[in-house]
Amino acid sequence: GGPGLAKMVTAVGIGSMIGGFVTAALSAYSRKGVIMMTIGTFSGVTLVVFALSRSLPLTVVMLAMTGLTQSITMSMSQTMINLLVANEFRGRVMAVYMMLWSSSPLAMLPAGVITDHLGPSFTVTVSGVLVVLFFLFSATRRSVVREFSAEEIRPEALTSPPNPPLQGVRGNHVRERASSP
Repeated sequence: GGPGLAKMVTAVGIGSMIGGFVTAALSAYSRKGVIMMTIGTFSGVTLVVFALSRSLPLTVVMLAMTGLTQSITMSMSQTMINLLVANEFRGRVMAVYMMLWSSSPLAMLPAGVITDHLGPSFTVTVSGVLVVLFFLFSATRRSVVREFSAEEIRPEALTSPPNPPLQGVRGNHVRERASSP
């Protein structure tokens, strides 16, 4: 009922908040790619255990772990993208990245149909297995993500570019008038 749902939703939020603190604590660790792949795989495992659980305490713990693992994985993936992509392409790359995340409702449509026919446990179990398979497949390939380390960070990614001077009639005239006696 309602109280059980409230506990489950709260667990995801608490797990995500703890995941933020864990991500901050891991910021000094040099092999961020390995961490992301490992925690991403564990995220799929937590989904499978959640889907198969028939116990509210186990369900709440698995949802908290899902929130924690997904928070870490998403934070690390965005960080790696920002540190690997050249400054002049970062806006475009992040636009595509966010567009992919905003298209997740398209994946929910077939998941909803499968849930109607085969049940929510089956659908979430398959989703968790697909997450595990994705990360395991990615980990077995030579990839920029898996081998990402502090040595690969572009120095210019750690500093912001200088602000360009104001352009246009208004900006330049305002500065000239302000500096005139």
